[in-house]
Amino acid sequence: MPVLDLRLRFGLVREEYSATTVTVIITVAGRYFGVVVDAVSDVLDVSAGAIEPVPDMGTTVDTEYLKGLTSINERMVLLLDVDKLLQPQEAQMLEAALTAASDVKAVA
Repeated sequence: MPVLDLRLRFGLVREEYSATTVTVIITVAGRYFGVVVDAVSDVLDVSAGAIEPVPDMGTTVDTEYLKGLTSINERMVLLLDVDKLLQPQEAQMLEAALTAASDVKAVA
């Protein structure tokens, strides 16, 4: 299963993995892959009706990877659009690599 470190995707400095670093399994275009994140504080169920559009935050925040936002217990929660984590050419390369890997037969 391919794994993507979100720090690298977002251009952040790579840090050593710690006890709170986790890999979250997600599905993009029908394929499973892992994303490494610094920590997970909560897992929330959010209904589609509770998702609001991302407001214009000027140049201070890049909203390209955000799907929307919602409010949970008086906290604003930004929702990541996992479908946008892979660029189209990366998705094509991943698909080709996964297809090639599935064609490899083990010889005993």
